[in-house]
Amino acid sequence: MDFVTFWLPIIGGILLGGLALSAWYGGNKTLAIWSGFAGLVCLLLLAALQVQEAVWDSARDPDSTQPYLFIVTASIAGFGRAEPIQTSVDIKNVSDSINAIVTSSVVIITTRPYPLVDPLPIRPLVPGRIVIPPGVTQPLRAAMARALTAEENAAVLASQRAIYVFGEVHYRSPKGQEHITAFRLICLGDQTRMGTLRATEEGNYEN
Repeated sequence: MDFVTFWLPIIGGILLGGLALSAWYGGNKTLAIWSGFAGLVCLLLLAALQVQEAVWDSARDPDSTQPYLFIVTASIAGFGRAEPIQTSVDIKNVSDSINAIVTSSVVIITTRPYPLVDPLPIRPLVPGRIVIPPGVTQPLRAAMARALTAEENAAVLASQRAIYVFGEVHYRSPKGQEHITAFRLICLGDQTRMGTLRATEEGNYEN
């Protein structure tokens, strides 16, 4: 409720109440009654506005008060060259008005057989505070520890192996509510020509 809406009924009620008292003791009881009635109406209007504001607040979508980070684009670079493959995963705060405060994250890029046989390696989250304003995209980058061998490159092209990019982003709202965005992406076969990544059936979620 804004300042004017809140104070006008109060000021009107006080002024009309004072006028009613003056009129009553001045002998003009008709004016006093009508002034008192009008003052009461002002106070009732204020109460109605407060109730209306409370109803609107309770009806608002609670998700509108929280930031949410989603993957908008992801790619790799350097496949087929004698250098470690690099990846960039772009996360966007899709909230309209709430900052997302990243507290820790991890992005891992590796190659494994396709389909996946053994679980992907687990690495600890890296602490680091990043504030992502509403509507802003933040890149997360990582690189392999080494270049792929010729045999590994051939296996990726043949869809016998895949390049896996996966990780988690832990973040919170300014009020402290915790959220997690987890992702698992792969690149293999013809995807390597453009460096595109696609989501796997498992390992992707937001809360």
